[in-house]
Amino acid sequence: MNQVNKNTPQVLIVGAGPSGLMMACQLASFNIGLRIIDKKQLPSSHSGAMIMHARSIEIFDQMGLAQMMIGKGRIVNGLSVYFNGKKSVQFDLRGIGHTLTQFPFMLMLEQSETEAILIGYLQQKGIQVEWDTELINLVQLEHGVDAELILSDGSREKVIADYLVAADGGKSTVRSFLKIPFKGKSHNTFLSVMECDADILSPPDQLLFSFSGQATTGFFPLQKGNWRIDAAIRRMRASRRLSFYSVQEKFNRKTSLNANIRNPGWFSVFYSHSRNALFYRVHRCFLIGDAAHLFTPVGGQGMNTGLHDAHNLAWKLAMVLKGNMPTSVLGTYQSERKPVAIRTCHASDRFFKLAASGSIVYTLFRKFLLPPLLKLFFKIMKVKRVSDFVFKKIAGLEISYPENSLNIKDTESVLASAPNPGERVPYFSYPDTGGRVVSINEKLSGTKFNLIIFEGDGSSKGELPGVVKRFSNSVSAHVIPLNHDTADLYVRFAIKKQGWYMVRPDQFIACRSVEPGAEKLLTCLQQLFIHNRNGTESSP
Repeated sequence: MNQVNKNTPQVLIVGAGPSGLMMACQLASFNIGLRIIDKKQLPSSHSGAMIMHARSIEIFDQMGLAQMMIGKGRIVNGLSVYFNGKKSVQFDLRGIGHTLTQFPFMLMLEQSETEAILIGYLQQKGIQVEWDTELINLVQLEHGVDAELILSDGSREKVIADYLVAADGGKSTVRSFLKIPFKGKSHNTFLSVMECDADILSPPDQLLFSFSGQATTGFFPLQKGNWRIDAAIRRMRASRRLSFYSVQEKFNRKTSLNANIRNPGWFSVFYSHSRNALFYRVHRCFLIGDAAHLFTPVGGQGMNTGLHDAHNLAWKLAMVLKGNMPTSVLGTYQSERKPVAIRTCHASDRFFKLAASGSIVYTLFRKFLLPPLLKLFFKIMKVKRVSDFVFKKIAGLEISYPENSLNIKDTESVLASAPNPGERVPYFSYPDTGGRVVSINEKLSGTKFNLIIFEGDGSSKGELPGVVKRFSNSVSAHVIPLNHDTADLYVRFAIKKQGWYMVRPDQFIACRSVEPGAEKLLTCLQQLFIHNRNGTESSP
């Protein structure tokens, strides 16, 4: 990668959890000079955020890391729900979402493993996380950010970066320096999280959730054969003196499971929060992950949303720093990601209350209404349209971005069934020219915009490849001919004979045309990228 002057990196990343590490990895793939620091002495060593959804796995696949993650994790094939110690519902998750993504499942992967994989990726790029290094002051300048660090040896260092990305968690120092309000609420339901042994008869590829009048618990099998257990136990309060052993007796009694939890490893207690930063960007500073938003743990959305934040912001920063896109593109980070976080926050908040609130209303709901409702829900989930809808919501596949400068409106009529600008490019597999079954996603670069050219029967090559060459710093072209193997792909994208789709590096559609001709493409390219008077793209 570029040799980075330690005191003048292009980007300074504060925080080396999953979101910060993903940000660093994405920028490193663009060859952007960066530093990533964290005030912790070492990376995580516990399970932490351990549910990885399909959209996140797609991002890791784009980085060439998905198979490593799957090998170190465990695919969730089913779940069981207990009420008052008795199994009420069991549901098989296999077979859901297979037409929606290459990864139609949830993956259980301990946060320590996720971080280790990302750290390894950075090390291959020649980048080391600077542990035990803390940001103690920052001042925004017209053309950069002046940051003061205190290093592991106690010395201080001045750093001037073009941009700063805050990935430093719910108690973000950067957010405090920027005086950004963190609006929302804290729930009064106390949660304990522990890694331990337990007498639970459940397959190692299944999740188990338990409800009783006095407790709500979730059991997540770990690779080493023990359990990660999240528990909301009624009439318990957080305290510095609270330990696994003070929870142990109440847990075994109030869950009605006879779980006999023992041999503790990691143990933590906390109150859940639902919060959102008023701004995700102030001039040259950006917030991602928990620094920008906090969710309740229901649905395992927190880490996944942070990974998506990083994926959305990194390519925009990189292309601005390389001089290929105008700085105005950075404004789309907040306009795209904040609405997603707000919706996720509201949804996880509602489900958390239903699952864990100690109020009499929600307790009665769980006792009398939840069991029959769950049985009905899982019956309905056997309908493919319903299961696909639910899977897309949970897996992050339904995310789309509203109109902004990156989404260019159509100038011709397009079938309603076609994927729209602002939507994730749909998953579609087909045989390539060599007979190998590939997905269209495999062809998409993560460091450039991707022009998918539907050239028809090939009788006319057209002007599109020539137009793309003028923007080769930022765009790569992928030609898909019309034949027996690709005919369904043409139908899916509403292409009758010829046309094209422009896909962003994060696999969301920017613009499209279902008609031949290069005029609209040139207009789109000139709107997206910085170009010289002679019509060619500016070089960095």
